[in-house]
Amino acid sequence: FFFQAEDGIRDYKVTGVQTCALPISPAAAAALAAHSGELTLGEDDVLGRADFKISAEAAKCLARHNGPLVLEGLKRIEAAAALALSELNYSIKIDDIEEFPDGEPGARLCGKIARCPGDWLSLIGLKRLQPDCAKALAAFKGELRLSVDEWSDDEIGRAHV
Repeated sequence: FFFQAEDGIRDYKVTGVQTCALPISPAAAAALAAHSGELTLGEDDVLGRADFKISAEAAKCLARHNGPLVLEGLKRIEAAAALALSELNYSIKIDDIEEFPDGEPGARLCGKIARCPGDWLSLIGLKRLQPDCAKALAAFKGELRLSVDEWSDDEIGRAHV
């Protein structure tokens, strides 16, 4: 099955290119959950309009996906969606994220990201990094690259406690 449009979902390893309009609906997410293999969801920022959003319901459906999940262009994620995605059985990578949710939802999602296989993990363009998220990301076993706009010594100190 091969369908191509301007924005959307790409699966390079299995079927070439698949796309759909975003934000992704729960029904589309449920249908994609049946896919096995790496699934990349996102929106191209070529025109400066990337505003990929994922609802809690869509995240719950995607958490049942049978393979690694890559989210591109997702700038922020709601707490309920973060909790749902942290239940994914496979790895998750979120490119371009600017801010994780506060508290447990953000920490659980960061912990899931930190358990991804690989030699390095890069989160560039974060607006801020909460101490709970920093502590969860510190569990990553490879090289950890972070670029954060709002960074304070107090937050770093709390992350090491």
